[in-house]
Amino acid sequence: MRRAAATLALASLGGLALVAQGSTHPAVRAPRFGYLRIVIRNVPEGATAHVVLTGPRGYRLAVERTRRLHLQTGTYRIAAPTIHASTFDATPVRAARSVVVSAGKEVAATVSYRTPVPRTPPAQVPGTAPTVTAVTAPTAAPSPVYVWVGVTFADPECDVVGGTWIGSGEAIGDFGRWGRPDLMRNLSCVGGVGSLEFARTCTTAQSLERVLLVDATGRRSTAVGYTLRCA
Repeated sequence: MRRAAATLALASLGGLALVAQGSTHPAVRAPRFGYLRIVIRNVPEGATAHVVLTGPRGYRLAVERTRRLHLQTGTYRIAAPTIHASTFDATPVRAARSVVVSAGKEVAATVSYRTPVPRTPPAQVPGTAPTVTAVTAPTAAPSPVYVWVGVTFADPECDVVGGTWIGSGEAIGDFGRWGRPDLMRNLSCVGGVGSLEFARTCTTAQSLERVLLVDATGRRSTAVGYTLRCA
C-alpha cells in the first residue's frame, strides 16, 4: 500500500515536471538598433549645412554638424541641399544617398561640399523698395525641423521674390528666388500689401534675429528684428 502511494506521488511529480518543461511563453523581441555616423565636411566659413535624414516610420532629422546617431534598423535617406549664402553657393559632392542601419553595427556616410562658387547679388536699381511691417515668430518646441516665421510687408509693385535672415553671430541665410526656394512659402501680395513665410531651424532657447526682403529688381528692405524662442 505504501509502495503504491509512493509510486503515485512520483508519477504526479513527473507529470508536473513535464507540464513545467512543456510550458511556453510568447517571446519578447527587443528593439533592434544600430549606429549611423554622418560626417559633414568642407562647409564654408560662416555658413551652416542642413542635411536632412529620413527613415522608417516617418523619421526625420536635420543635421548641421557631424553626428553619431543611435537608430532603429532600416534604410535611411540622406539629402544634402546646396548651401546658399549672400555671396556664394556651395554644392554637395553627392546630393542624396541611402544607407542601411543594421543591428549592433555602425555605418558611416560623408557629406562633403565643393569649393564655394561666388555669386553676385542682383544690382540695386532706382524704384520703391519693399518695407517689412511685421514679423511673427512663433514660440516653437525644440526640434531639428524647420519653424516657419511670418512676415507682412508693403510693396507698391508687389514683386517681392525672397529675402535674407540674419541670425546670432551674423549667420546669414537666403530664401526665395535669390536663395533656397524651399525655405519660403505662402507668398502673396494684393494692392501693395503682402505676406510670406520663411523657414528657420529652432536650435537655441532664444535667438535675436533680423529679416529683410528683396524684390525682383534687387531692391532690399530695411532689416527688421524679431525674437525666435524655442520653448
